[in-house]
Amino acid sequence: MKFSHYFFSVLMIFLVNTIYCTQNGIERDYYKNGKLRKAISYENGIKNGPAKIFHKNGKVKLEWTFISGKVEGVSKEYFKDGKLRLTKEYVNGVHHGVHTSYYKNGNKYYEEFYKKGKLKSRKIYNKQGGLENEREY
Repeated sequence: MKFSHYFFSVLMIFLVNTIYCTQNGIERDYYKNGKLRKAISYENGIKNGPAKIFHKNGKVKLEWTFISGKVEGVSKEYFKDGKLRLTKEYVNGVHHGVHTSYYKNGNKYYEEFYKKGKLKSRKIYNKQGGLENEREY
């Protein structure tokens, strides 16, 4: 009898949280130093809208957009100094399009092309920007 009472209590807590405590708005989390660590938009408990994660120094580390819980469009990643490190393209939560990684000097490190989540080609560059390797998959 104790098990059924416990199960019923857990079920009720789950239902109340699901129905009445659905997250809407922006979730913010902070580092111990007081700087913003992340800011993620929610609608009806699902990631929807802009999302950012920050380095401890306050500069943006990652930024992307969610639509109905799936990444959509171009996501960006940055070095601690704020320079662009990586861009990725998504369609409906799946890698689709160009992914480009950069050296700290701003030159391309690699460029990959994805189609419906599958890597189709890759180009690798040296720090001076010269093409070193090219491959199709």
